Amino acid sequence: MLTVCCRICLKQINFNQMLSLFQTYKGFVIRDALLDLFNIQILPTEMVSTICKECVAKVCTVRHIRDEFIKQDERYREMLRSSPAKDDSDEEKLPDQKPDIRTDPSPTVESTTGEDKPASVEDTDST
Repeated sequence: MLTVCCRICLKQINFNQMLSLFQTYKGFVIRDALLDLFNIQILPTEMVSTICKECVAKVCTVRHIRDEFIKQDERYREMLRSSPAKDDSDEEKLPDQKPDIRTDPSPTVESTTGEDKPASVEDTDST
């Protein structure tokens, strides 16, 4: 049984479970996808030019996610282009209103430690 190394995960795997990095798989060249998605450049002269099916499946997943995100971004940008621009003159003008300001005094909180007890008149006349 012949085993070869996967260029991506470096596992020794049965040759039957490998694909060439230069072959087309599900409509894309595997080597081109690795360069596009991960900036991994693989030259035809490299010694290891195979990829395991597990790594190819991961590449497919990443491509699918990237394509989906790009598609949704395009839809979002189209929605922005097609939505009417807000015009300040169309906004309903509200009359000038002053905010409701409370003038009630803050509640007094009694000290539980006695440190902040105000001095009374009787306390100061002890001489």
